[in-house]
Amino acid sequence: MRSEVGARRLRVAIDISSAVDPRPSGVERYIRGLVDGLGAEPEIALTLLCRSSRWRQGDPPALFPDQKVTRWLDWARPTGFDVLHAPDLRLPRRPPRSVVVTVHDLSALDRGDHATASFIARKQRFLRRIARCATRVITHTGAVRRALVERLELLPERVVDVPLWPALPASAEAPIGDGSELLVVGGPSRRKRSERIAPFLARLQSVTGLGPRVAWCGSADSECAAAFFASLPEEVRDRIRWLGHIDDGTLDRRMRGAAALVQLSDTEGFGIPLVEAAMRHCPIVARRSETAEEVLPADGAFWCGGPDEDAQLRAFADPSERVRRAGRAAERATALSRTRTIAETLAVYRDAISARAATASVG
Repeated sequence: MRSEVGARRLRVAIDISSAVDPRPSGVERYIRGLVDGLGAEPEIALTLLCRSSRWRQGDPPALFPDQKVTRWLDWARPTGFDVLHAPDLRLPRRPPRSVVVTVHDLSALDRGDHATASFIARKQRFLRRIARCATRVITHTGAVRRALVERLELLPERVVDVPLWPALPASAEAPIGDGSELLVVGGPSRRKRSERIAPFLARLQSVTGLGPRVAWCGSADSECAAAFFASLPEEVRDRIRWLGHIDDGTLDRRMRGAAALVQLSDTEGFGIPLVEAAMRHCPIVARRSETAEEVLPADGAFWCGGPDEDAQLRAFADPSERVRRAGRAAERATALSRTRTIAETLAVYRDAISARAATASVG
């Protein structure tokens, strides 16, 4: 492959369609991180593609002013590059020869109560198609990688765990908050198990006597958010302040000024907010799950959902323990960097190209 690709720049195309969304998401942040990192690599010739169906929803060139964005028809086969990266499960209808797909989580296989039946069926269809057509599949944790190999019967060498670099920029401005307010990021939605906030706050108060207020930010539309908060008990609802979508600088400052980040979902494929909080020495309260316990050290968070939940909450009431565990999480987060994420992603691209070349020569 050195003779074919090594003598020139590696031509990489990324489908940025999911970044053209009025409601920012973790996938959008992942795409932006890829574009920023790959765009800075001198050996990469980067092409950004946007499906025509998404192009109409926004202004893709304005979202990526330093890169050329090309519009392509959903039914057409993208050409003119060595590998296409589809970072949002959705393969082109006519995929190119070498294609890499990112699978962020398996919530569509694990549970069907967080979306409509048609939405879940479509996601499951995408996963089955990935199993047939993707040259290589990227996941962000070993837990999701193992589940993909087992449940979609993929060959282990086709699935690669590439940890994420969250890339939330650090602000030089002062933190927002005095360390007394809990912060929730994302949703509210059934997928993120947002309904657990009421029993969590009740349990925290029962065990520790603490009744902190909650600042909640996310990209849910106002009607959905209002309906969710209206469903909560009044005493819980009165303690929550809905911020809606906030910009990166504000999120950074709120994490640095919060008593803790609270994540009650157990279906995340990586948990970007967990690492973003860890990088800022923000204490973390997280629901036990394979992915969360892979991303964070055992003594780097306060864990909910297990038999030791009450002991974990009592530990959270100790300010010095919050500082200690936040420090442990920050130590783990130092292993993540843009350099590592981009280098490992590039290795997957090269492997995908080599695999397709080998298959073609055998054929």
